[in-house]
Amino acid sequence: MPSRLSFVRAVRQFLNAAARSDTALAKRLGLHNTDLSTLDFIFSSSEPVNPNRIAEHLGLSSGATTGAIDRIERKGYVRRVPNPHDRRGTFVEPVRGKADEVLAIYHGFIEQYEPVLARYSEEDLQRAADILTALAHHAPFEVLENVSSRFAEIDREGDED
Repeated sequence: MPSRLSFVRAVRQFLNAAARSDTALAKRLGLHNTDLSTLDFIFSSSEPVNPNRIAEHLGLSSGATTGAIDRIERKGYVRRVPNPHDRRGTFVEPVRGKADEVLAIYHGFIEQYEPVLARYSEEDLQRAADILTALAHHAPFEVLENVSSRFAEIDREGDED
């Protein structure tokens, strides 16, 4: 069990470092962290993204999603385009010139990681990518909801006493 615990701690350390990097990048771009997360999702999507998918992916309310899209649209990073399959809907897509500026910064991060990544084989990196992808898709929001539900149960039990 200690190796699992040390792995989880290492992942948490990396996530904290990534969060600090994202905060610095957002500040440099004059954005909120939520705006940067929205940009990242739009830029990394292989298909058109609508506001509902953004909200679902980031766990945001529709109002917070609209605010983030409005802010990054005003900065010129994205634009809303009509959904050809639903005349009431829109997609949010990157504006190439401005998007390329952000992508260049991300490529700079990749270059910074290169000395560390060079120590590992392609197989090692693929295994790490598989683990991190699985962790990313494994329910951190559900875990928090379960914990919150359990605290609510404890509160209700305490009220009955």
